[in-house]
Amino acid sequence: YEFPKFLFVLIIAQTIAICSFLTKRGFKFDLLTKLVFIFLIINFFADTLGMDPRISLIGSVWRHQGFLLLLSGTIFYLAAKTIKNTKTLEKSILISGIILNAVTILEFISLKMGTYLPTYNGRIVATLGNPNFLGAYIVMILPFLLFHKFEKPYFKPLFTLLSIVSVLIT
Repeated sequence: YEFPKFLFVLIIAQTIAICSFLTKRGFKFDLLTKLVFIFLIINFFADTLGMDPRISLIGSVWRHQGFLLLLSGTIFYLAAKTIKNTKTLEKSILISGIILNAVTILEFISLKMGTYLPTYNGRIVATLGNPNFLGAYIVMILPFLLFHKFEKPYFKPLFTLLSIVSVLIT
């Protein structure tokens, strides 16, 4: 279940890295970026010196959360840092969060109506495979929902309520 998502993340991250390299997008090495690189380097050495470097690189068979996923996350961070129009990034985060909230609530309703859905010990997983991941992602979306200026005034309380309900469901 996790492996296709792992491959998708790796392919997208490598594509972003190649496109960024070809367009020579520059980024500033601020303190946060330096700390991210220090963390990445320490992690790399810890992973290569670990008991099983293969598992450290790729991750376990069930999760695939090894160094390659951390490297992909760093590439996403650097790509997001070079975006000039932050509104596009903010909107994509909001849209993905709203869609995930809707899927979470629809899965919960469907499960309560008796439909068989894969769950994690009876807890909703939506598209993330683990209720803890789902809840954490939705919680990370909440600040974007709370501080975004929506066109319609009722969108903010509606989407915030959907997010809180989704977190409670997970």
